[in-house]
Amino acid sequence: MYVSLPRTFRGTLRAVFRYQWKNLLITFFYACFVFILYELADEKLVSIGSAPISILGVALSIFLGFRNNWAYDRWWEARKIWGGIINDSRSFAMQALTLIDKHHMKNEVSDDDVHQVQRLFIYRHLAWINALRLQLREQTAWEDLRIFLPNAEFIALPDQVNKATQINLQQAKQLNEVYKTGLTNDFRHIEIMQSLKEFYNLQGKCERIKKTPFIRYYDLLTRVFLWIFIVLLPFGLLENVGIATIPLTMTIAFAFSIIEQTGRYTENPFDNSPNDIPLTSMCNTIERDLRQMLGETELPDATQAVNGVMW
Repeated sequence: MYVSLPRTFRGTLRAVFRYQWKNLLITFFYACFVFILYELADEKLVSIGSAPISILGVALSIFLGFRNNWAYDRWWEARKIWGGIINDSRSFAMQALTLIDKHHMKNEVSDDDVHQVQRLFIYRHLAWINALRLQLREQTAWEDLRIFLPNAEFIALPDQVNKATQINLQQAKQLNEVYKTGLTNDFRHIEIMQSLKEFYNLQGKCERIKKTPFIRYYDLLTRVFLWIFIVLLPFGLLENVGIATIPLTMTIAFAFSIIEQTGRYTENPFDNSPNDIPLTSMCNTIERDLRQMLGETELPDATQAVNGVMW
């Protein structure tokens, strides 16, 4: 009976072979060349036995294990940071909607005016998360922020080096203005300011991951050891398995190459690749939640996976 593979699994297999087919082809022809050389030449001059390959394989495994553990730690830390951004964004919206009110004002202010102030804070925060997303991915789609910012602030964006930093600074300035008008008191002002400070902390953690590359000499040595291992591999298999050296070389080299490539693609979780943190989806989640907290009913559609990948 025919059993079809899940679509996401088939997509994963296609992605793997799309990245590895050249290496597989090179390994195939190389293994064939070594086997033909073994058949035509003195086998003692071609075969080196399995012991050197085993020792080198163990050393390579240690290098790959360290690299992949380090890469995954970076990816998981980035995911935890953005999980914190999601949670703190909801808390910030709750503060904006409950700690900013007219009960402390001497002058009469309409409920609609208060709501507009609350909306300004929440929409500017949505601009902040999207600006951070664009900066981390080194993208320039700043037009995405137009709907969240007052026109004067949006026009000033091109002149700002770190746009997310300036947007959050504008939040603090606006909070001071709100405090002066009496829409908050001392305690509420401090509580909201602590949230803005935490957003700076989370932004700084993301920038630390983005701007701290993997140790380059370690990366270079891992690749050098990998290719030395692949070059010597068929010479260590010939004496024991004969013509099976060709498929075994391809399989073993494929496995080690995938492990190495996985670490390389995971080490920077903000590259906008299929293996990265789904920043677009998380920004969409925050936007939908916060706009609904504002009482809006026309929300953006939830982000959907594309070919099994959530962006």
